[in-house]
Amino acid sequence: MEQKKHGLITDEKVLLSVIKSGDLGGLYFIFGDENFLKIHYANQIAKNAVDENYIDFNLRKLDGTTVSIETIKDAVEALPMFSKGTCVLIKDLPINNLSN
Repeated sequence: MEQKKHGLITDEKVLLSVIKSGDLGGLYFIFGDENFLKIHYANQIAKNAVDENYIDFNLRKLDGTTVSIETIKDAVEALPMFSKGTCVLIKDLPINNLSN
């Protein structure tokens, strides 16, 4: 399977073009001061990554303040159902406080 990499995306226009292209494989850390924009782009990624007819099977939303690493691992490794991929959204994951 071919892996496509976009590298580090630090520009909003580049992120928009990646979202519109549908070539979304990978990991995205969305951060900044504008909560509306963070939520908007996370939802756009999820909308374009998962077939809306099977969103209940392929989109997982997790609360980063209470989720375990094992739950994240299971969600990321889950195979897609009736779709080309899955999407895992984790809100408020304290990445600086995660232990090895």
